[in-house]
Amino acid sequence: MRIQGPIHNPYSFDDEDAGEAEAHWEDGVPKYINLNLGITNITAENQDNNGERLILCCQGIYKDDLVGFDLDIKRWHPWGLRDRKNYPRAYFDDLPHGVHFNPEGWVEHGVKIVACGKETARLVRYMADHFGTRPEPIIGTGQPNPVSLSSIAFSPEKHDVLSQFSAIKLAYDDFNESDGPDKAYWQAFLKIDPKIGAIRLEEKDINYRQAQINVFCDALGIAEKVK
Repeated sequence: MRIQGPIHNPYSFDDEDAGEAEAHWEDGVPKYINLNLGITNITAENQDNNGERLILCCQGIYKDDLVGFDLDIKRWHPWGLRDRKNYPRAYFDDLPHGVHFNPEGWVEHGVKIVACGKETARLVRYMADHFGTRPEPIIGTGQPNPVSLSSIAFSPEKHDVLSQFSAIKLAYDDFNESDGPDKAYWQAFLKIDPKIGAIRLEEKDINYRQAQINVFCDALGIAEKVK
């Protein structure tokens, strides 16, 4: 994994066709907002019962301010897809195509968002400006607390995130349905490129923008709006 400096102007906008969601986009609102951060440090001291974990320090520079967070991730992700190479051919006989998700590929607590004080607070503020919404933290503990996410790698084989490109789907669904899906459920795509030492957090759907801000608010332990 290459170590590099913070990425300047970390936000990028993707205006590709949103398919069926096209009708839900408002004029002037970017269809997708991606967050690109440089990996400025790596530690491999955190262990769990299922193998080595990594702490990736992810940083960017926005409006002359340092923004970012720490990404606590399992170093080795199991294969999240099934294909004819790694699963019995009979499994695919009734499938319309040759690739299917492995239900055992979901990794509980596979990724954790760890807040970094003012760096993450600034990130939340700027995300809120881009998204046109305000933070509505759910937990509101008043104390920083890593947010655990389930993850599944879009790969047909087990791989090492330090040496191989990773495309990982994240899901955040730890709260009751009464909290409302806009606040309490989140999905996004995480891409890690070890050759350039960078990560990209990609939006899956603009309906999750509120929840995405809430993820970082809850990691910060914020009980009220970010000032």
